Amino acid sequence: MKKLFIFLFLFVLISSCIITLSYKSSKIRKEHSNVYIQIKKLSSSIKKDLNKRKNIYNSLNIEYNNYLAKKYPEMNRTLLKMELIFKKVKTEEKFALKLKKEVYLLTKNKKKIKSDKPEWDKYDIIRDKAKALNNRVEDLNDKYQDLAEDYNDIAKNAGIKEVTSKKIKKQFEANSKKLKNIVRLYENKVDKFIKKYSSDSDKSDKLNEIKRLLAKINNKNNDIKHLIESFNNRLKGKKKIYIIKNADSVVHQIKKAYDEINELGVEINKISKKL
Repeated sequence: MKKLFIFLFLFVLISSCIITLSYKSSKIRKEHSNVYIQIKKLSSSIKKDLNKRKNIYNSLNIEYNNYLAKKYPEMNRTLLKMELIFKKVKTEEKFALKLKKEVYLLTKNKKKIKSDKPEWDKYDIIRDKAKALNNRVEDLNDKYQDLAEDYNDIAKNAGIKEVTSKKIKKQFEANSKKLKNIVRLYENKVDKFIKKYSSDSDKSDKLNEIKRLLAKINNKNNDIKHLIESFNNRLKGKKKIYIIKNADSVVHQIKKAYDEINELGVEINKISKKL
């Protein structure tokens, strides 16, 4: 009897020492709400970054006749990998929302979740899912950042450069003014040759050649005007644009046409010395 009494006493003592754990429902809801918000922010950030890169890539491919697609195919492959990461993050965002809703249902009309109640085990499962979710999202973010660095390296090697529209326009205006003076100079020079030698049949072939060269200069000048007009339309409403250094673009086409006009002018000068 004495032994039984001691046993019962110990049982009651141990039972009284068992602590009932609890979580405040408001705190649980806030924690899971924050998890969803953070993943949603990350998703939005990745989407914004990815869209910017894709827009730059696509616009440069149009401007440079698929130069990037042909010369740097790894750039598009990297973008596709980044797109895949984004889709996975969006999936995790939906899963985070699902967990958030589960928590709200579990804690509905409850101030606390207690360890001696059935919902405690249910919350443990949700909490484990949330931890695994957080690890997956961190891993996806790390992978995206690595791919972004790879993309930046490729873009640097390709010669992609950001320039201000103001700088380009200023450059165009200066070149247009200079070109206008050059064309006028050759037009005046040719007019003088024509007035001076038009009656000299021996000079007719050389005069015709000079006229032909001047016509080429005027054509090139018109080409440059159209290119500048086209490029200015591209610049409308944009403070900055992206170009590819040393590639065939409007900027380089203008420079090429400008150089060709100078070469034609040199030819005119050579012929004029033989008159």
